[in-house]
Amino acid sequence: MAPTITIAERIPLSAVVLGGHSTSCSLAYRQCFDPAVPLNTERVRGARRPSCPHFAPLEEASLPEVTDPPGPSGNRLLDALPRAEYERLSPHMKPVSLAFKHILYDLAVPIPYVYFPTSSAVSLLIVMDDGMSFEMTMTGNEGMVGLPVFLGAEATHGRAIVQIAGAALRMPATAFRREVTTGSPLHGLLHRYTEALMVSMAQTAACNRLHSIDERCSCQLLRAHDYTRADTFSLTHESLARTLGVRRATVTVAAGLLQRAGLIRYRRGMITILDRPRLEERACECYRVVRAEYDHVFG
Repeated sequence: MAPTITIAERIPLSAVVLGGHSTSCSLAYRQCFDPAVPLNTERVRGARRPSCPHFAPLEEASLPEVTDPPGPSGNRLLDALPRAEYERLSPHMKPVSLAFKHILYDLAVPIPYVYFPTSSAVSLLIVMDDGMSFEMTMTGNEGMVGLPVFLGAEATHGRAIVQIAGAALRMPATAFRREVTTGSPLHGLLHRYTEALMVSMAQTAACNRLHSIDERCSCQLLRAHDYTRADTFSLTHESLARTLGVRRATVTVAAGLLQRAGLIRYRRGMITILDRPRLEERACECYRVVRAEYDHVFG
């Protein structure tokens, strides 16, 4: 396998880490691929986007210690492929390190790459005109980021932002379109994955409406544990609040309850899972439903 590279090695130094800013921030992502775009003149959906002062150079992510992946790639979607198909596609994929809050693609901007997370997790957000965003779902080592490319779209209305720093395999969208053709093994698998993703999104919508913050927080921590394959991982209250669609103070209370119950330990943005079986008991049914759906896809 090729040596691990970082996003910072693959894009200009003008690239930035984004997150938690106004809609103006997403323009910097486009400038990474088209530096000619002037920062203070880009218009998206009729709104002028001013410059944003909150940019910082993209740095290599600090990856948690993880257990050995269950398959050759560490991504369940790729590992479900026949060996020959995986070996055919692997020359087009590069291992990369995804930094927290890095935007992988943004609204109304052509998607340059698809990603297969192995120990990272990426939030798929809907962004409103006022800059507020809401998470539709999170994708980790069970899937692919950049599904609109598979569905035939050049761009999308959503934003993909790294929620948990970690590793992924990256494939240029042009190579993906050329290699993943109708009738190929990955093409058929992605159809089944798309259905599972729709189930996950529907289940999340119901969960947000019907279940307590305690149950939902437990679900999200279990998913993060699955994605990172590490008992200790980075997950801030801010990130968890965005994922759950609640205030940060609400997450602080929920995480505090789980910590006092001896299920987790939380310290300076780092979560340690102390008692997974009891955390699963604390979670609502949604974690089991979604996990079973993906288990069905991958056999």
